[in-house]
Amino acid sequence: MANAISVGIDLGTSTCEVAYWDSVARRIRNVSFGGEGGPIVPSAVWFDRERGRTVVGEQAYVMRVPKHREVVLNIKREMGRDYRFVLDGREYTPAEISGEILKYLKAEAERFTDGEVKQAVITVPAKFDTLAREHTEEAARIAGLETLMLLPEPVAALIGYESVAQDPEREYVAMVYDFGGGTFDCSVVHARGRQYRVLSKAGVHRLGGAQIDERIADQLIRPKVLHAGFDLASEEEWALKIRAKILEVAEAAKKSLSDESRRSVVAVLPHLVAPGRPPQTVRVEITQEDLQKTIADLLRVANEQMALALENAGISRAELDMVVLVGGSTRLPAIREAVRQFMGEKAFDGRDGGVRKVLADANPDLVVSRGAARVATSYDLRDERIELVDILLDTVYLRVPGSLTQFRPLFARGTEIEQAKRTLRLQWPRGDTVAVDLYEGEKDGAPGAKYVGTLKLGPASVPKGTPVELTIQYRTDRALPEVTARVRKTGTPIRATVEYEQHSVQASGSARLQVTPELDLVFCIDTTGSMVHGDHLEKLRHCCTRFVNALAESDLDLRLAAISFGDRAGGERETVYSFTPDPRLFITRVGSLNENDGGDERESALDALAVALRLPFREGDTRHHIVLVTDAPPHRPEKGSLEQLVSQLAAHNIRVDVVGPFCQEYDTVVAGTGGRLYNIDDELDQLFADLEESIGHASSGTEGA
Repeated sequence: MANAISVGIDLGTSTCEVAYWDSVARRIRNVSFGGEGGPIVPSAVWFDRERGRTVVGEQAYVMRVPKHREVVLNIKREMGRDYRFVLDGREYTPAEISGEILKYLKAEAERFTDGEVKQAVITVPAKFDTLAREHTEEAARIAGLETLMLLPEPVAALIGYESVAQDPEREYVAMVYDFGGGTFDCSVVHARGRQYRVLSKAGVHRLGGAQIDERIADQLIRPKVLHAGFDLASEEEWALKIRAKILEVAEAAKKSLSDESRRSVVAVLPHLVAPGRPPQTVRVEITQEDLQKTIADLLRVANEQMALALENAGISRAELDMVVLVGGSTRLPAIREAVRQFMGEKAFDGRDGGVRKVLADANPDLVVSRGAARVATSYDLRDERIELVDILLDTVYLRVPGSLTQFRPLFARGTEIEQAKRTLRLQWPRGDTVAVDLYEGEKDGAPGAKYVGTLKLGPASVPKGTPVELTIQYRTDRALPEVTARVRKTGTPIRATVEYEQHSVQASGSARLQVTPELDLVFCIDTTGSMVHGDHLEKLRHCCTRFVNALAESDLDLRLAAISFGDRAGGERETVYSFTPDPRLFITRVGSLNENDGGDERESALDALAVALRLPFREGDTRHHIVLVTDAPPHRPEKGSLEQLVSQLAAHNIRVDVVGPFCQEYDTVVAGTGGRLYNIDDELDQLFADLEESIGHASSGTEGA
């Protein structure tokens, strides 16, 4: 029988790595994939229609352009969300797709080690919520793996750093700066011996190397391809392949510029083909300065999260002993310069009395898996067990039975997980079951909380009014809490479970009410000059009417708002119609928007977005969406900067789509909020088609684009 081996798995957004303890060499080693391949494998899954097989890794990744409809990338972004990948009528959940990746990693580890892999420590972002962690555990079960622990990636990185691991008795406070493939995590950790205590967590769920690739593609390469005459707005196969090729070349350019000695790189898109024209090669020179300017606002967001992590931990920069850089993107000179500016000029050379030293590993892609492997190994060496003291990311609430709006805080955000244990007393109601909903949220009040599961007691033959004790306890190595229940007087146990019931909540007992998807949608409309005198405004009104009529069959809880704007410098102020659930009233309002004279000169579009930001958006799982329609570039905002505005929009989870001319300001807005830029002259219909598709997905329980 093969030897049983426990492994550490870095289940990353863009790549995965596996490490284990080599008992012969007596050191941590990384698994090499595909025979003589390297230790890093793409997190790509190809559902091969032609052969009816599922392919994972490098072979799937190389098919991302020719078979782009069959290849799934970055599935980690969707963990914890109600997302489905649909192919030929078959739906795949994030857990199922991640399960395929873990199956491959398990098989490759067994091939490489000639052992049997049954257990794993799997790393997750510090900002992963309960549902995302539960999806990760489900993926492991699909792959036939027992999850020893879900280890926060920043802690894994700290454990994995060789320079730190060589002195296991050292005491220090570290900030881990983890710029991954799709997420940015920043945690402050106090380490003492083999104990790692998380003091604070911060980060952004959708900020990572993938966003840098998209910036390079959209801001530096795409304009050159458009200038060459290619219509990238087309949905034909040739255009889709060009767009995928642009992203591929952007990623390659980023990797080349990770070498600090390279001042520039030429991105080449060879033999681009479109109907009715000969093949054409497009070349784009990208300098380090170009890249730094393109991602400057992303790095400012990361630095803001560093400051937040320090604030939440209650320590200053001077009190940090080290900053640990993790993730392949931290090789970029632009990122290291951003950290240098945050920490101070002496940070990278270890001066200033040895304080504030920045550690940059030669292989920042591998340290997370190596740290996970050290923890996995410690399970076999109990006297050397690594102890993790983690904290709750969000406040945990119980919803009061019989009410859909009253919540009771159970554990405060920042509570040490192992201390998150409470025993509640309740009177058994009529019937043989009890159901209580569990919520969590960052904010102090429950309105922004997210449903994560239902505590179910029974079925049990318990008389009405019998006192029952319910104990809820979180554990560091599991996503959902453990629950136990017993009759208080006799100690008789009652069956207790935690289950996630998609799209439902419990009003009381076993009664259920359907949860309707919610969307708050705001249209910010330029009503001046050529918008009025041309056909843009009239066409917009026609599209809005058609759009509202198309919603008749939707079960979406939709609220609509409208804001008209012009040029504040010319005395033209915004007209604001706040949210209404009445689509017909919204159409009436759009039809009566004030119209102003003027041309297609700069307008106060960014100020209109700032006004929209102050509207009473609903909290919780409501999707927030702003559509800005204009034929003119914007003025600078009257208050603050463009970057501050984009940061505020992103902080409120507001997506902004812009229908307008291509300009740097609008590109910054859509890139920073996850939106899209549509051409005002010919893509208005496409915007509404995308909105209808997104709403259709939301109503059917799948996530839109």
